[in-house]
Amino acid sequence: MSIRTTIPRQEGFTLIELLIVITVIMALSALSLGAYSVLQESARRSNTQALVNTLATQITMYGPAVVTDSADPAGLRMRQLWDFDNDRYVDGFPTELATTADKDAAQRCGYLGAIDQLKIKVSKNMRDSKGRPLDGWGRPLQITFAMHIYGNSGVGIYSPGPDGITGTSDDLTSWGSK
Repeated sequence: MSIRTTIPRQEGFTLIELLIVITVIMALSALSLGAYSVLQESARRSNTQALVNTLATQITMYGPAVVTDSADPAGLRMRQLWDFDNDRYVDGFPTELATTADKDAAQRCGYLGAIDQLKIKVSKNMRDSKGRPLDGWGRPLQITFAMHIYGNSGVGIYSPGPDGITGTSDDLTSWGSK
């Protein structure tokens, strides 16, 4: 009579097989993260350009961009809508303007700030605590005035883009998209 010895069958993966699977998963993750950051940057640029263009269009359609404040203690004064306090940023909430005089003048004129005056729907994450519209990188949109450059409205809206430096090739502007 012969005695048969059976070797127990082992189930599962070897250490080498597990390491290969982990390596493949890590490589695929690295590839997808690179694509994700490119898509995220593209979305920031696209959202910012859309907001810049919307603001510029709405400002052009609004009509006169200047109000006369006859109750100003300093005398008759013309105030520029959209940049009421002259800080070169698109206005947010009038209660957050730079000075008490600016806040009082906004209240006298019934000025609501750019977004609310123009009745533009902007998500909360695209506005800062002062109510100013933000670009995709979290900086307030900027505004400038010059009839001969920006057309009928005389208003230019822009973001300095990802680098945060005005005047570079990555700026997003209302007077010409890139």
